[in-house]
Amino acid sequence: WTIQNSGTTNYLSGIGYGNGLYVAVGMEGILLTSPNGVTWNAHESDTSAWLDDVTFGNGVYVAVGQLGTIVTSTDGETWISNGVSVFWLQGVAFGNDIFVAVGTNGSIFTSPDGITWTSRGSFGGFPLNSVVFAQGQFVAVGGGGTILTSSDGQTWSSAASNSTAFLEEVTYGNGLFVAVGSDLDLNTGVVLTSADGRKWDVLLTD
Repeated sequence: WTIQNSGTTNYLSGIGYGNGLYVAVGMEGILLTSPNGVTWNAHESDTSAWLDDVTFGNGVYVAVGQLGTIVTSTDGETWISNGVSVFWLQGVAFGNDIFVAVGTNGSIFTSPDGITWTSRGSFGGFPLNSVVFAQGQFVAVGGGGTILTSSDGQTWSSAASNSTAFLEEVTYGNGLFVAVGSDLDLNTGVVLTSADGRKWDVLLTD
């Protein structure tokens, strides 16, 4: 790994890639873009809210964060804010022609364009921290070992995680979903894996 100069001292919370640009977001609405991961440029995000995650789909960058803040851009340079709720949105993904944002209290929102959003309700009461789209479905993870799946972002089903860990992040690659988090009871890190997003195996880290 090589350390690069981001040009900011603010915390950075999320990063995404699309249409030839890396986009990093974080504290106080900080928003950076880079064509190569080395040279970074700051842009006005139209918000001072903490941004947690960012994705790209259907020609639009979408970043989400504190107090339901959502900012969108078609070029990565000019951004417009569009809040949807009082919930803190912590994850966003695009797939199957729809954006899905997840956050506190198990809240889920969907949008076809990143601008107009529809609440799909709250699930389980635990915060949802991350969402990914792969294998034709969305997989969202959160507190209490919560894992939810959906093919369309509207109807969601619970998956048995076999864990009560606080799950922070989920991704997909090489035929496998992988979620990571922490088990506060056991004071250890947790890695969960699944081939289909519904049946999960638990690994504890030292």
